[in-house]
Amino acid sequence: MKIQAFLIVFALFFAFIGCKQTTESEGNAWKNNVESVKSLAIDYPNYKPFLEAQIKAAQKVMEAAKGISDEEKKIEKMSDANELINKGIVGELKKIKATTSDLKTTINSATGTKFGESESTAKRILQEANDAILESQKILKANVASKEDGIRMARKANQLLTDKENEVSEFMTKFESANSKKIDVKTDEKTDVKKDEPKMVKCEYCKVKNDAKNAKCSACGAPMK
Repeated sequence: MKIQAFLIVFALFFAFIGCKQTTESEGNAWKNNVESVKSLAIDYPNYKPFLEAQIKAAQKVMEAAKGISDEEKKIEKMSDANELINKGIVGELKKIKATTSDLKTTINSATGTKFGESESTAKRILQEANDAILESQKILKANVASKEDGIRMARKANQLLTDKENEVSEFMTKFESANSKKIDVKTDEKTDVKKDEPKMVKCEYCKVKNDAKNAKCSACGAPMK
């Protein structure tokens, strides 16, 4: 017990060390966040001015962090910069990108699947999911008058995709559950058939198979041992 307790404490200690924020971890997070926002500007060109403005605003906070000598306060300031760069319109676009990717993966994986009695429902739901992706792209390609307008449009697209993702997920979960139950029933039926099959043994004299319960061979009449 003492060894187990020690190992648990040991593991928790290193987990804490691994999760602890440092200037290095915040610096790496910053680089990844900047690259991510730049990638969004390429994917959603109508939002590029607002995304660049958000990078600049967060950059000022990050620059201010560099002038702080106290390690903890410096880390806190760097964390603020990383939080700022992911807020608002950036957060909405990241959600849209992730949800779109998940929906496309689900649609592709479902293609070719035999849905049986649910075929027409599956076809409709998957087509609506694809239409939602196209509609969201259409929304995001519209002219963006202001940052607030951009956030509103992004949230609209995000809601459209999220609702459809939830619908697809619910349908697939129900289908997979029902399909799994059918497989279990078929397996049970096969097992029951095997249980009902009589045990057969060969007659020592004529080699004909007989029910093990038989007292005599059904072919030659010899006694079954």
